[in-house]
Amino acid sequence: VPLSKVEDLYGADEAREAARRFVVASDTSNSDGRLRVGTEVLKRSKSTKEKALANEAFVQSLMASLAEEPQELLMDPLMMSPLKNPVVLSTGFVLDRTTALDEHGKLRFARCPFSRVTLKNDVYPLVSLRKMVIEWRLKQLERCLQLAEIFVDS
Repeated sequence: VPLSKVEDLYGADEAREAARRFVVASDTSNSDGRLRVGTEVLKRSKSTKEKALANEAFVQSLMASLAEEPQELLMDPLMMSPLKNPVVLSTGFVLDRTTALDEHGKLRFARCPFSRVTLKNDVYPLVSLRKMVIEWRLKQLERCLQLAEIFVDS
């Protein structure tokens, strides 16, 4: 529901205060919602923006939502870090290219770290998953820029 509709129903001050509380109290599993609501609050009137930016918990919550990791599908399961260039091993498991291969392009391990099956020397790029990784990274960058513009304008 857009913040403007909530403002119409409950009044601007009440809706904005509820939105600020949501951003501060929201759990880590809802970073998209927290960031969206927080950005909407900051785009409101100058006084609303000043009040929100004066609340350290509000600002910290927004900043934390930018640092959160992507969904599990976009994570390297061995290193527990976001994928950059996903490849699939001969056993079907997905890792980041830097996790699977050394600087010379050779496999870092002879056996699959998950199934312990002997690996073939080839890995294959996962183009569709790489596109999803790029989309997630661009979305995070866009969020950073959005917040930076708001913070600079204050």
